[in-house]
Amino acid sequence: DKRAKVHEPFGDPYTFCEPAWYQGFPSPYYRQSHVEFRAKVREFVEREIIPHLDGWLERREHYPVELHEKAYKAGIQGVLYPTEYGGTR
Repeated sequence: DKRAKVHEPFGDPYTFCEPAWYQGFPSPYYRQSHVEFRAKVREFVEREIIPHLDGWLERREHYPVELHEKAYKAGIQGVLYPTEYGGTR
């Protein structure tokens, strides 16, 4: 089926606040892989960043360098590059 798929709405419902495909309008570009990647990134941020963010800010610390490795292992860092060049794609 070549028709653009309609995905479940996501984000703010206000006009022009989010891309049209976030609001449930069809798009030939926005695919299920985008939905899955967005969910993977959100889960990572909620698990690895949000619980620690206030502490990092209060202590005026940078985020830990290990966060890069965790993001890579989670498959959200290096997605633009094929594995033979160190990416996760």
